[in-house]
Amino acid sequence: MVMMQSELSWADNITTIAVGFSGSQGGGELLVLAGNEGRVFTADTDAMLADMANMVLNETLDVICEECKNYGDVVVIADDSDSTKRINAEGTAIVYSPSLRELLVSLVDFLNLGNSRLGITLFSSSTRIIANITDDANVLLDAIDNIEPEFRGTRPDLAFQSARAQLAADLRPGATRFIVYLVDGQSDDLTALQTQAALAAQEGIVVVAIGFSEAAPPSEVDDAATSSGTAIMVSSDSDLPGLLSNITAITCQGGCR
Repeated sequence: MVMMQSELSWADNITTIAVGFSGSQGGGELLVLAGNEGRVFTADTDAMLADMANMVLNETLDVICEECKNYGDVVVIADDSDSTKRINAEGTAIVYSPSLRELLVSLVDFLNLGNSRLGITLFSSSTRIIANITDDANVLLDAIDNIEPEFRGTRPDLAFQSARAQLAADLRPGATRFIVYLVDGQSDDLTALQTQAALAAQEGIVVVAIGFSEAAPPSEVDDAATSSGTAIMVSSDSDLPGLLSNITAITCQGGCR
């Protein structure tokens, strides 16, 4: 029965960490229960296990971090409504938020592309995929460099729907899936946003929701996020580049420590 349940957990992409603290448990059995992606710890007594506590903790974190850090798919859905308009440094033209663009570039630079993959979608009154899910940094950076913002309404629900479809169509077994939602205003259709966020949760997609202006209602950011721990609020887009570590800590792309 235990063996059958462990096999079912593998099929569900669940990593089992098996810890035995009695010689009667047998290292061989624990190795089977842990599976190919696990770690095995054995100790003859519970007192010996207590002495091993720090090692067990560190090794356990390595299992969890390795699973997230090295095998994940992330789709960023970024606001490009009219509230993301900024004036360039020379004061001569309207441009897309430089800080938002900087955050996107930082994500490309920081992620372990290869095992990790990234896609980028923009939303305003419509939604547009500017980079399909890929591990090619040049494709991503070129897409960011050539963003042509729509500067109209705010329909993140359309971007959520697109991101879900992208993650489903290009599914990699065992990959942790994320949507990073960046918004600086109020949704034009809150009910549709809530519906899409709920569907993402049902599909096992972790949503990191970031509101980057006081015009973004915290309640809507909370509604979109998978949990309170994946909802982030800052007062302006100038704070976005500093959130790189917050985002990667949640997605585990930079490790869990």
